[in-house]
Amino acid sequence: MEAGPFSAYGWAAIIAGLFCILLALIFASLTSVMPRSGGDYVFTSRILHSSLGWMESRTLVIASVLIIAFEVPLVLRKLQITARIIGIGAGGHFFMNANTWFTDATGTITGTPGFIASIVVLLLIGAICVLPTRTFHKVVTALAAFGVTCFALMFIFGLAPTHKASFIHNLPKYTGGVTASQIAASGVKAGVLGGPSHSFLSNIFSTTVFPLFLSVLLFQYIGFQCSAYIAGEVRGNVRRGVLIALLGALLIGVFANSV
Repeated sequence: MEAGPFSAYGWAAIIAGLFCILLALIFASLTSVMPRSGGDYVFTSRILHSSLGWMESRTLVIASVLIIAFEVPLVLRKLQITARIIGIGAGGHFFMNANTWFTDATGTITGTPGFIASIVVLLLIGAICVLPTRTFHKVVTALAAFGVTCFALMFIFGLAPTHKASFIHNLPKYTGGVTASQIAASGVKAGVLGGPSHSFLSNIFSTTVFPLFLSVLLFQYIGFQCSAYIAGEVRGNVRRGVLIALLGALLIGVFANSV
């Protein structure tokens, strides 16, 4: 379903981003009066009580561990998906079995390669977490720049040179013989494609599509506010510097999810 230049997912990304601007303004305002590193712990301790700040920080640590447990198989699965997309667009024997490098079809980590890859991902995360605050900031900034660069390179050199004919030709090799036309036909049969046309607002704010996309996107945007957590390292106008960092990270997230 599309409305204008974006799909429903794209519009949901933009709308969720607009709501997140309020969160960015709140964090920028808090850091302007409490310009210390520590984020939520500092805010809660100063506004309410130090014990509540301690409790919140420990809760965030537990939540971060759970997120890491979720992200490890996701990282491995994304590597496989990226390899399969490259294979569908450009072909090549190396990418034929990418879906079984580390996980099975359901995303569950299997076998020795998957176990070793998981350990490597956990060690990398642990090594970054124990870095000093300033070094941690530099490393995370460099990784963010690397991620944005890879996104741009994949879009420019991955999608742009891929011809529709090559995609249609290579797709059945990775889908067990299912062609693009068969996938489109199944979408029409299921009512996903070619259904009745609705107004823009009813499509975007439907009770099925928009809530699902919004929940996914809010998870995608988790972490954009982390620039406020190192306010003590910011020099000059703290509020302006943190606000620019927050809005910049949010803009990159909206662009990556909507285009």
